Amino acid sequence: QGSSPDDVVFLQLKQARRSVVARFVHGDSAWHAHQGQRVVEYQQALQTVSDPLLGWATVGDHQYYVRQFRDMKGAVTVDGIGASALADYAGICGLLLAKGHARTSGASMIAGYLGGSDKVDRAMCRFARGYAEQTERDYQALLAAVAQGVLHAEAAQ
Repeated sequence: QGSSPDDVVFLQLKQARRSVVARFVHGDSAWHAHQGQRVVEYQQALQTVSDPLLGWATVGDHQYYVRQFRDMKGAVTVDGIGASALADYAGICGLLLAKGHARTSGASMIAGYLGGSDKVDRAMCRFARGYAEQTERDYQALLAAVAQGVLHAEAAQ
């Protein structure tokens, strides 16, 4: 119950599994003993205001994180958005993501490692351009597969 009998609070348990990139970073040994705790700690580090009911639990052999269930997320419809507006939107998303990561304890370590050189900036730009080109090639391959009947596609409702 929330602040009144009519104010119901629902908790959501979501199973937390090892990150798919963890084996490439940490090998076969798990860096975190409890994957729910891993999710909670990183969410708390990245979010300015975290869910006060955020926690973790184990049920049987499965690890979970617990959060208040409420969908208050906004969304931007990008269908039909112009290239300039899409670039602005992507820039804002990148800025917010960077601010979130800057709140983590690793931010100062990374900044110290990178130093004042612009080599990393240039390398990231090269990677982003290459990745954008690959995304375009992948999209064209997807369209071709749909046109050839290899994949079935439906228009979004």
